[in-house]
Amino acid sequence: MTCARLLLSFSVDPATTFDTLEMVLAIARRIGLHLARLEVDAGRVRIDLQAGHADPLALFHARLNNVIGVYDVCMLPIEQKYRTLRQSSDAHTEKTLCT
Repeated sequence: MTCARLLLSFSVDPATTFDTLEMVLAIARRIGLHLARLEVDAGRVRIDLQAGHADPLALFHARLNNVIGVYDVCMLPIEQKYRTLRQSSDAHTEKTLCT
């Protein structure tokens, strides 16, 4: 049963979007995280991950900051998970929680 959740938004270089996402998803897989949702729109990515407890999610967040081609990593409140990426970008809501 998954009880911990992490919702992140980050930018990727448009020229290497798929390569960068492949690295990000490989990290999540190796840590044992469950991918609940993935949105990509014009170089901006939103990813919703789940785990049995918070430690693997914290490890993923730390490793994500070291991936070449990933920029502006922001942790989002879970309440925003069903808003579209375009709505969030227009409202600039994720900028307040950047790490």
